[in-house]
Amino acid sequence: MKSHSFEHPPHVLGEVEPMTKFVSAQTLAQAETQFLLVQGMECPICAMHVRNNLLRWEHIFAVLINLEWGVVQVYYDPAKVSPEALVQAVAEAGASDHHQYAARLLA
Repeated sequence: MKSHSFEHPPHVLGEVEPMTKFVSAQTLAQAETQFLLVQGMECPICAMHVRNNLLRWEHIFAVLINLEWGVVQVYYDPAKVSPEALVQAVAEAGASDHHQYAARLLA
């Protein structure tokens, strides 16, 4: 079991339910893709917090996370959501459970 640093409180497994969002194949094919490098996402529960918070946005369609690398791939509608809003949504993911996540856009 991975030990957590002092700043990162331990989690109870199963604490965060994964959010499910259904979109058509056409919507996903037309979506823009943005990669984010996220700091503070240290465990699968953290990744689920980030993923769920992004998926709460209406025009974000899918989120894939590589926890080992700290990379998040977001499929979204750029006419409705800016890349900067994606960074903000990641930061907001930690507000409810006292975590701090920071994201930056990858080219």
